[in-house]
Amino acid sequence: MADSTGLLHLFKEQLENESTELAKKHGLTKRGDLLTWWYFLRMLNLEDTEIIQIVCDGGNDLGIDAVRIDDDNYVHFYQFKNPESISASFPEGDIDKVLGGLGLILARSYEDVANPELLGRIREIYQSVRNGYRLHLVSSGTGNSKEAEAKLNNFVDQLRGPSDDFFNWKLEDINYLQDTFYRKNLPTIQ
Repeated sequence: MADSTGLLHLFKEQLENESTELAKKHGLTKRGDLLTWWYFLRMLNLEDTEIIQIVCDGGNDLGIDAVRIDDDNYVHFYQFKNPESISASFPEGDIDKVLGGLGLILARSYEDVANPELLGRIREIYQSVRNGYRLHLVSSGTGNSKEAEAKLNNFVDQLRGPSDDFFNWKLEDINYLQDTFYRKNLPTIQ
């Protein structure tokens, strides 16, 4: 039986190489931007212009790196982490930051603290009733802590939406990225 961790390390290296090429092509300098662009181009098949419109990473981003409203009227908040080590878990401090940022957005206390890109995305969210909300924690590392998971679940529970699916979160770590990428891109046998 093949060692799946070997394949995971190979995927991580390939992701790093593709991300480096994307950085050169788009003039990206921050390590986090590499994963952001790879994810939106390769996982969601977005165009460059779409990515530019949804990315709000930088100072005063409230822990939110991108906001996308999909065709089904769901709002997707993204937080990206691109650690060098595949074994690095999603940083708990960054989870605290994004939960704090979402709290400010829900309390409408973001005007004076959000960067212009995020401010524009938030204003777009408030323009019409949305079908639901999704928080994506995307990482080229592995896992998160039990405490972080408890904080995320508590945040969602406190919202008490109209259904259990109204606001949810998902960790999309290197295992998820590899699995989803290959399921999406492998040809089907007929």
